[in-house]
Amino acid sequence: MFNRATPSHQTSRPPQVPGASPNSTDHSQWERLEPLLPVGKKPGRPRIWTRRQLINGIRRRTRTGAPWRDLPERYGPWNRAYDRFRRWQRDGTWKRLFEQLQAEADAKT
Repeated sequence: MFNRATPSHQTSRPPQVPGASPNSTDHSQWERLEPLLPVGKKPGRPRIWTRRQLINGIRRRTRTGAPWRDLPERYGPWNRAYDRFRRWQRDGTWKRLFEQLQAEADAKT
C-alpha cells in the first residue's frame, strides 16, 4: 500500500552537481550549446562571471518569470544577465540558437 522508504511526496530526480540548481545546464547540454554562442569581437577585460553562469541566470529568470532584480547572485549581477539577454535578443542570437538546436533535434528523429 505505502512504501515508507520513499514517501509519496518525493519524486526521483537526476543527480545534481553540488551547488547547482535545477535551472543549471548540465555538462552535456553545455557542450552542445557553447560552440553555438557568439564569440566576442574584441578582447577586453577578463570575465568575472562566466557565460554559463549568466545563461543559467537567464534560463532561471525566463522559467520563473521573476523580476530581473530578483536573480540570485550566484548567476552574476542581474544587470549583466539582463544586458546579455537583451543584446542577444536584438541581434537574433536567441533565434539562431533555437533554430540550430531544433535542426539538430529534427535530424535525430
